[in-house]
Amino acid sequence: MSSSSYHHHGRDCVHLHSKDHPLLEWALLPGFKAAVAREESCSTTASPDIAVGRFLVASEDCERLAPVLRVRAERLLSADAADACIRPLLQFAWDRTSFDEELALVLLLIWSKHTASSPFRQYVEELPSNFAHIPLHMLAAEPDRAEALFCSTPLLGVLHGQLANLRLLFEDVIKPAVDAFPIYFGVADGSVATELTGNDTSSLDERIWADLLWAYLAVESRAFRIAKDVTSLVADPSHTVSQTDPACPTPPAAAAAPQLQTILVPAGDMANHRPSEEANLMTMGLERGTGGKGNGSASSGSDEGGAYLLIAAATPIRAGEELTLCYRDHLPNWMLLYHYGFCFADNPSDSVVFSFEPDEFEGVEGDHGDDETDAKRSASGQQDGCKDRIRAGDVESDWGGGEGAGGPSGEDRYVGELGVMKEIIAGACGLEPEFEVGYKTGCRVPEEALAFLRLSLATRADLSGITVGNANQRLFRPLSDKNERAVVDFVRRTARALMRRHEEVLRSVVFREEERYVALFLQGQVKMLSTMLSLL
Repeated sequence: MSSSSYHHHGRDCVHLHSKDHPLLEWALLPGFKAAVAREESCSTTASPDIAVGRFLVASEDCERLAPVLRVRAERLLSADAADACIRPLLQFAWDRTSFDEELALVLLLIWSKHTASSPFRQYVEELPSNFAHIPLHMLAAEPDRAEALFCSTPLLGVLHGQLANLRLLFEDVIKPAVDAFPIYFGVADGSVATELTGNDTSSLDERIWADLLWAYLAVESRAFRIAKDVTSLVADPSHTVSQTDPACPTPPAAAAAPQLQTILVPAGDMANHRPSEEANLMTMGLERGTGGKGNGSASSGSDEGGAYLLIAAATPIRAGEELTLCYRDHLPNWMLLYHYGFCFADNPSDSVVFSFEPDEFEGVEGDHGDDETDAKRSASGQQDGCKDRIRAGDVESDWGGGEGAGGPSGEDRYVGELGVMKEIIAGACGLEPEFEVGYKTGCRVPEEALAFLRLSLATRADLSGITVGNANQRLFRPLSDKNERAVVDFVRRTARALMRRHEEVLRSVVFREEERYVALFLQGQVKMLSTMLSLL
């Protein structure tokens, strides 16, 4: 193997020439300006990239808008490609669930994994054997450990819902499909390499489940969204398409919005993620070759005549520079971790997310409780949703408790009636029971959140004179000294409880290599909460 050493962003790397990496030759038209690099210190247990510790670098200097990668259209994994390869299986699946391009890709990956004759076998063999760095894999593999890692984060509720949906898909679609089409799943004799034999149903179920989880996470973390029309230009890879990025071309204003498709892009998905203002590649869309009449495949005799997906330079690129794409822009760390299994230190889009419902304030007692109770309440609020939930019991209020608990008397006891009034005002004013505190807000609580909390913690006296018509003005300034103290105390105690819980996890858990980004995410949460508290 020919190689040359170089230093990249503080990492010691080995430059692997393109001829040493067959995936590039297989997937790309000639003339590509990329090579593969590998981190020497990278562990072999996990990596956010397609191959362990490997990423793309420029093999030569590139001007802005110069073609860098041209991925052969016949190498792209799409619903159409799945239909051509496994149509009976797709029809069987779609008879049991709604049409879903992602499901088509999942089934195509599973089939290709067990079918030597698959046209995508080269790509599948380069994928990681598992995606242990992605939180859903952590929850599926070790539920107790995942619960401990994510107990006070926005991730846990989302992960439980995602895993439940995947289990439902497994039971309702995948297992019946295995019975109907065993050869597609590598459980029949013939050209398919059978991994299991005999009648061990439990072992078979475990293997098929592992295949489903692997394929699902491959699609979830690697898919692009591009236009089907070869004349359309699409700026942003993966789940969303942005037409506002100044570094990306914008279709003519009069053009209709392109019809999008979800695809997997061999070689292209080896590019790591950077925010749009830092990424040096952009996905231009499908284009037609101008060469011969062939289809662009290796067997056609023409490398220029077929369609291809063009990935071009968004900025001037120097030889040896890492090639990066913007997967999705302006995502906080918890969403990066959820979708892709990585995150960034000091991510400018990072945030702590709080969410609560007005009825959680009903029955609030005057006793604050101790710090340990606060932490448990804050942690327990994560189990039923995707956000950091503010618990009503963490704050003193003038309404909702009984007289013996220091609660209100007289008409302020009518918490139900008062609660309905608050809900009407909140709805009319567009106040949402959720807010984010992060670098975009200067780690300060947004004014809209303060208005909602003032309303939620208000007594009937605080709301005297407030109507639907004037609430927007009145709620954006203090209602009373006591109400304002309650709001600040509410936020302060909840933030402290969350921060203590994150610190406890960071202190007590020995993080594995594949969990390094979980630790980075929690450290970021603590940093933002600490800054938030210093500003209250």
